[in-house]
Amino acid sequence: MAERGEADVQQLVAALETSRAQLTALVRQEEILRVSLEEYGRARETMARYAEAPVGTEVLVPIGADSFLFAHVADVEKCIVGIGANVALEDSLEKAMGRIDRRMEQLQSVQEDVVQRIGEMEERVNAYTATIQQEYERLQRGAPAEERGEEGV
Repeated sequence: MAERGEADVQQLVAALETSRAQLTALVRQEEILRVSLEEYGRARETMARYAEAPVGTEVLVPIGADSFLFAHVADVEKCIVGIGANVALEDSLEKAMGRIDRRMEQLQSVQEDVVQRIGEMEERVNAYTATIQQEYERLQRGAPAEERGEEGV
């Protein structure tokens, strides 16, 4: 391995910090994807259970934050579903569940990619850390004082 000076080590430290920032961003992205998948899963499960209930049955409808509303099943064939940009439409329950299933598949694929990138970034961070530690120890151990910037003060 070629000898590196302090400037090279500083460049490695800058690259390490950039990689750590990228890793943090990827971890946040994966968390958002996980939460989204959980939300879609709850919506899918609610729709499936609602579809099984006889008309007129009293049900609890989850509204978020561990809160529920009492309701009566009126129509197990239709629902209102968001399609993006704060737009919702009436659709069959079956089509809405299919839309949710497809969206969950897309999110799972993206999540798998992000998890893979997290692993790659962790390896990069670990490699930078090991290299920096080795170079720092080398500079402390064997580099003449002039290389470490300690003379001429």
